[in-house]
Amino acid sequence: MKLSIYPIPYVAQRALQRLLYLCSKQYRIEVEAFFEAIKAYNYVVVKLDTPNKHRRFPLNYKIGTDIDVIVLEEDLHKIKDVIITLNKNKKLKKVVSEKEGKLKVRYQFSKFLNLQFDLISSQSNDLYVDCLKMRSDKNLIKTPLIEYEIVVRALEFQRRPSKIYHLEFIQRNNEFVNVELLKKYEIKSETIKMINNN
Repeated sequence: MKLSIYPIPYVAQRALQRLLYLCSKQYRIEVEAFFEAIKAYNYVVVKLDTPNKHRRFPLNYKIGTDIDVIVLEEDLHKIKDVIITLNKNKKLKKVVSEKEGKLKVRYQFSKFLNLQFDLISSQSNDLYVDCLKMRSDKNLIKTPLIEYEIVVRALEFQRRPSKIYHLEFIQRNNEFVNVELLKKYEIKSETIKMINNN
């Protein structure tokens, strides 16, 4: 089999393009301004403490990540409009997709994800309704109380055990684990055992 040398320059070109994109401030979305614009709404951001979140979030964010926001059903489209009007960057392509109680606004350059906003209606889940009721403000961002964040993480880990960082988050915050709350939202006994064993 003869190897072609043509794909190598193309691959190198794509890698260089991605590197320039990652380093460029001109592709940034003003996430801090987004939170300022929605502060009057009833919302919470979940899964903020993950390996892919920037340590200076919302001032900065890592390219290729998402922001998970639980909102009231009646505010879903209003907050989507805020996201869309805030970003005036013509270099980023905007892709909006919607399905029952969920809305995604994805910004990308070429095929590279810049940032994605995942909006989830609180009506889709009793836990989400309670997350909106039981919340706190953290660095100008509304988040659920840690006991409820732990339930959200337990559900996420239960769905996708490969996302071990959710289990690690729960273990780091073990003193806030409320087993009755986990059972209330139907976290499986095997998952609760994993949480309690570590």
